[in-house]
Amino acid sequence: MASRAAGAMIGCSALVIVVAGLVMTALVQVWPLRRLRFLLDSFAILPEWRFFAQASTLGADDLARDTHLIVRDRDAAGRIGGWQPVLSDATRCWHHAIWNPQARVTIVILTLGEDLARVCRQGMVAEIQQSLRYLMVLRCALEAPHDRGVRNRQFAIVHTTGRQARTIGVDFVSAWHRW
Repeated sequence: MASRAAGAMIGCSALVIVVAGLVMTALVQVWPLRRLRFLLDSFAILPEWRFFAQASTLGADDLARDTHLIVRDRDAAGRIGGWQPVLSDATRCWHHAIWNPQARVTIVILTLGEDLARVCRQGMVAEIQQSLRYLMVLRCALEAPHDRGVRNRQFAIVHTTGRQARTIGVDFVSAWHRW
């Protein structure tokens, strides 16, 4: 009987601590009390939730920087087509908000492309084509759909910046590759 009462007492104490912590966390989110948070919480135990950006991002165009992998093809007659995106946003389903394994592949390929651009800016152009990152991005570019009669393909890593008027910058352009 005593152990049951002790267990109930411990459970109630834990519940009171959790509820008090949640109430205090909610209170320090209110703007006038935010200043007092540093006085009352010197160990920084209570979190300060920020669901929005610290400053307005409408004027910060460098925060809206997106990387893209694009390709263009050359046919047997030597005609070169226009640049086409490879990792375009496919039709998304509702369950992609929870589970989207393709998003991870896309992020890896774009990160490798950004690495290629960085290495190219550092002047190590001769070593790039033998690197694993180059070969992985090339494979992704070569696997993208193409028209019949295409002999060669070239890929580029580009970035867009800005929110309203998007500017395009070229980070890396590959050599032509045959199938």
